[in-house]
Amino acid sequence: MTTIAVLVFGSGGALASRGQIPDYLRFPAATVKQLKKDRSARVAAGSNRPVFIKVGDSNTATHLALYGLGCYRYKPKGLRSSLIKVVRRYRRTSLASGRLDVPGASCRNGNPDNSFSRISLASRGGAYFSYALEPGETYGLPCAGSILVCEIEATGPRYAFIQFGTNEALQAPEGDMSAGQLEEMRAQISEIVRACRSYRVTPVILTAPVALDGGNWTPGVPGRVVAINQMIRQTAKASRAPLIDLWLAQSEVIGPRFNYGLDKGGIHLSSSPNTDPWRGTVNLSILNRRRYGMNLRSYLILSALEKLDSIKPRRGGRPQRHSAQ
Repeated sequence: MTTIAVLVFGSGGALASRGQIPDYLRFPAATVKQLKKDRSARVAAGSNRPVFIKVGDSNTATHLALYGLGCYRYKPKGLRSSLIKVVRRYRRTSLASGRLDVPGASCRNGNPDNSFSRISLASRGGAYFSYALEPGETYGLPCAGSILVCEIEATGPRYAFIQFGTNEALQAPEGDMSAGQLEEMRAQISEIVRACRSYRVTPVILTAPVALDGGNWTPGVPGRVVAINQMIRQTAKASRAPLIDLWLAQSEVIGPRFNYGLDKGGIHLSSSPNTDPWRGTVNLSILNRRRYGMNLRSYLILSALEKLDSIKPRRGGRPQRHSAQ
């Protein structure tokens, strides 16, 4: 079994060992200032409805991610009442369907989509950071901008949860990430952040999850993920973007006993087993958060939504008055 060396950032490990699971959400003072600015801009433009989008690779696109939380026949379990309110808040706003080329991924059974259940245009298995910046027309999307912009324009979100990095680590030809590769990813993240903010959307960046060595890629995957995540943390801080440190949460909360919350392949996040796959994904009990990476990830995103929504706009951020038409 592979053991990951844990870099400790604060009291997360101590809290996890005492039975509490922290939110692993990082935003220093400069980021809080930016969050207030973002929210003020949305409030002033009258575009602050409770919507978020999902931008990422297979660990975002899979039906085992957040989708089950958006389907009304499933009642989330194991959450404190304030997080149940978060689920209800983000279920309320109906959205048009997103990708239609993923049969069986949606659990909505004909009901309108919402932030949880919508299959994002900006999430796709095997994707890199660069995917979000590709022209939408490359994938047959009816919009003129990038894939990220296509998803933003289709939904009008508050937040964009962004998670890539795994495929960059898997497909690297060398044992270590080169400075050039890391710089290219840094530039792509910075461009994603700029694109989000140009639409008054707050980017929320997640570290790449733990990944383990396997027979189909160059050995050294865990170390390459560590290098990528160091760059992600630095870029998020420099960009004043909030960060969810999923890698650290997997290392501290789950650890090697349960394979860091990964399935047997060592790349994809695991989920609580159930004959109905979505029912397992909405059981976010402490036990499941301590065993399954996808359940832990969903909990961290809900916790982030709760905390981000609690940040008040800067003074002067008032809704625009619109005359009756």
